[in-house]
Amino acid sequence: MVRKKAGQGMFYGLTTFKLKRTPVQGVGFYFAYLVLVALAGGVVGGVLGAFTPLENFENAFQTGTRYGAGVAAIFVIALGTIILKAKKRFNDLKSIGFVLLSALLILLGGAVLGLIPIAYLTTK
Repeated sequence: MVRKKAGQGMFYGLTTFKLKRTPVQGVGFYFAYLVLVALAGGVVGGVLGAFTPLENFENAFQTGTRYGAGVAAIFVIALGTIILKAKKRFNDLKSIGFVLLSALLILLGGAVLGLIPIAYLTTK
């Protein structure tokens, strides 16, 4: 594992998935990827909602929201899988459980809840 060095801040190494983060860096990872997931879901949902032939704006908005939520769910689960691969933890049942817990939390609260176990996984 890559360890934190002195002077590395909250948002250090956001794309270095094998990094063993400190709790503060884990929080930074959570917020950075929450913004990224919200942007990606919003853009994809907005584009797909705009091009879906529906009779009024409300239906197009609801369709875009569903697409955006789907993109967020796929993004978070893929992120968890990438972290497991980078840290070589596919044989650790507890780590796999965190990714599965993340998938369950996505259903309950979207990326806001689903990213919590993923951020915790980055600190291990």
